[in-house]
Amino acid sequence: MYKAIIVDDDLTSIKSLQKVCEKLDNVSIIKTFQKGIEALKYLKTNPTDLVFLDVEMPGLTGIDIISTIDYLPNIIITSSESKYAVDAFEYDVKDYLLKPVSKERLEKALTKLSVSNEEEKAEQNNSTSLFVKVDSGLIQLDFAEILWIEANGDYLSIKTKSKTHIINSTLKKILNRLPENIFFKVHRSYIVNLSHCKKIEDHYIIFDKKSIPVSRQQWPVFLDKINVL
Repeated sequence: MYKAIIVDDDLTSIKSLQKVCEKLDNVSIIKTFQKGIEALKYLKTNPTDLVFLDVEMPGLTGIDIISTIDYLPNIIITSSESKYAVDAFEYDVKDYLLKPVSKERLEKALTKLSVSNEEEKAEQNNSTSLFVKVDSGLIQLDFAEILWIEANGDYLSIKTKSKTHIINSTLKKILNRLPENIFFKVHRSYIVNLSHCKKIEDHYIIFDKKSIPVSRQQWPVFLDKINVL
């Protein structure tokens, strides 16, 4: 079952979606927010399975929230307008639902989400490498060779055992291509290969001359990932 939150400045829309969710057995609404800033604070300390997110909200918009959080939960956009769909899908949202959301449309979205997540997980776990575009060509990088990945604006620095590759992409996009049992996003700017995390001091992972911070939000999850007793 997906444990979900609803983020929407319109209370009527929240209540309507809650009622639809109550008719399904694979989703449970655990919290609702009418202000984007409050939802963002919650997400920073509470990893969440699924977020039903409105786009147009005063102050912090739905897109602002997606681009700010350290990790990428499953996000389904709920909106009264279809004009934001193109921009939303660039942020790897799972679906885009027009209000009012019907039971049939929500069921279809959740089924699509489950299938997509299973396929991604199977693909990730069976892969041992990925290709990245560097200059005018493609380079194959073995997962075992990657130490960490760092975000620098619109570019990523992929540090391997032998060199650093600069590519045009985002952490959120590349994270979807990496096996979750090997790689973990420890900070809004860093993904690390867990098998290469050999030394940890004061919320920092030490790689020779490089110290990578682990955010307070991700610290307990990171400790569980590296199997701390």
